[in-house]
Amino acid sequence: FDVLVAALALLRDQDQAFDCEIAGEGDERPRLEGLIAQHGLQDRVRLVGWRGDVPAFLATGDVFAFPSYQEGFPLVLLEAMAVGLPAVSSAIPGPVEMFQDGVDGALVAPGDPAALARALASLVAAPEKAVALGAAARAKVLADYGPASLKRRLDAVLDRMLGRA
Repeated sequence: FDVLVAALALLRDQDQAFDCEIAGEGDERPRLEGLIAQHGLQDRVRLVGWRGDVPAFLATGDVFAFPSYQEGFPLVLLEAMAVGLPAVSSAIPGPVEMFQDGVDGALVAPGDPAALARALASLVAAPEKAVALGAAARAKVLADYGPASLKRRLDAVLDRMLGRA
């Protein structure tokens, strides 16, 4: 979240209008609250705590930022894509396998607040592009991770386990 908060401070300094909500709860909350205060973003960034209704929460957003340093297969990114949110993610293993930059999401260098700020600002400045990326992301999730895809994958695993051709 340090990269996200720094990127949001850059956007604020460029007079970009935004509100950011960060869901989740954990030991890092005090540090995150400190970062938000350090950058003077208390009026624009809210920590909303644990949410049991992740898809509903995500569906209220306009853009999803995922500036992680390391991930395996980030389910929250998949959930954001599934509700049609345009996503900006660090170009790290996991997200780079989930979507293609400029086609169904945006990828930025990990640990680069300026790159994240530019990518977020470009989506805010071009809502039609953001909507198109979100729609493409949703279509990709349904095609690659939806029920039909899951059935094909499970059938393939069962075939291998049972020695079927």
